Amino acid sequence: RNKQPFVLAAPMSGADHAHDYQKMLRLIRKAEAAYAEKREYDVKRYVEQLRILPGFARHPNVRRLIKKMQAAS
Repeated sequence: RNKQPFVLAAPMSGADHAHDYQKMLRLIRKAEAAYAEKREYDVKRYVEQLRILPGFARHPNVRRLIKKMQAAS
């Protein structure tokens, strides 16, 4: 039985969230540009970075981009 005390994760600051949100938007733009230029390796790399970005893997814009990339494959 686990006897460690229950600990909540520290909340993310607004500045950190804003930074990650801007990073998400930047990665989406890069992925779409790479897709338009048919650079498949770069598209996969950007999508992977989006998936591991904390709190944004299921963001509607990210999901829409991933679905678009999968449909084209």
